[in-house]
Amino acid sequence: MTPSRHSDALRAAQMYYLQDLTMDAIARELQTSRSTVSRLLSAARDTGLVQIQIRNPLDTGPNSKA
Repeated sequence: MTPSRHSDALRAAQMYYLQDLTMDAIARELQTSRSTVSRLLSAARDTGLVQIQIRNPLDTGPNSKA
């Protein structure tokens, strides 16, 4: 990923996950299409810029982190 694309992916991820903006709003802000925003968010997840964890409060198995 180029430095410019990395920067755009980080910016899109911050707007989407931290500021709760829609993909349409992010597309307008970045002056790009909604599809590009979707690809940027995917790239942010794929490269580790974004990590999503789901914690099940009912999971008490040996692999759970308590």
